[in-house]
Order: sequence, then structure tokens, then C-alpha cells
Amino acid sequence: MKLNAVEIQQIIGYQPPLCLLDRVISLELDDFLIATASISINEPFFKGHFPDNPVMPGVLIVESMVQGAQILFKNKFPKLQLKKIKKARFKKMVKPGDELVMKLKVLDLDNKICDAKVYVNDEVACSSELVFS
Repeated sequence: MKLNAVEIQQIIGYQPPLCLLDRVISLELDDFLIATASISINEPFFKGHFPDNPVMPGVLIVESMVQGAQILFKNKFPKLQLKKIKKARFKKMVKPGDELVMKLKVLDLDNKICDAKVYVNDEVACSSELVFS
């Protein structure tokens, strides 16, 4: 299943600038998701983070993974809330012009746990286990 930005906004209930995902490339509900987000220099957070060296804040990278998980779990758990971020690792800075590719895989459906990785240019920029309630 593929989704465009408007369909994503309808599912997660956020509008720009809070909706960070642009499209879902591949989705198998309750199993895996691949989604993308294009990062533009016009993003409002770049004005203060940091003026001479614009970098996407780590919390927004994690939020993009959470939004992906909301889509991944949408049928079984429509009111998903983040409970815990485990083993978070930031390995590469996300800069203007980058495209994030998020890959989420369900590890434990009953306990709402998924493995999440964000790639930039085929390199892991961030990885984590996300636990929801």
C-alpha cells in the first residue's frame, strides 16, 4: 500500500508543519513500513537550529519515526501513544536537502514495539526501538 501526504495527514491527524512524512512507499499493516520525508531549507526549525549550521533536531527525527508507527499500527491501535524510546542512536546529521527514508518493523505486536531506522543516502542516521501504549 502506498500513501501520499494528504492521506498521511488524514491518518495521523497532523497538518504541516507538524506532519513530517511526505509519502509511504510500502506498507504492510502490523508488519513493516517504508516512508519518506524531504527536508527543505525552508523548514521553520532550521532558523534556530542552528543558524550557521542547519541541522534537523533529533526530537523531530524521532517524531517522524513515531508518525510512521502511527500509520503502521493504525488498524489495531488507532490511539497509539509513545511510551518509551529504547536504544536511540544518532549516527548522522540531517541537513537541508536530505531525504529521510524511514524503515519500521514490528518486533512485538501485542506489546506495541517496533524497530525504527532512518536512513540518509543509504546510511543510518538514527535507530531506535519504539514502545507504545
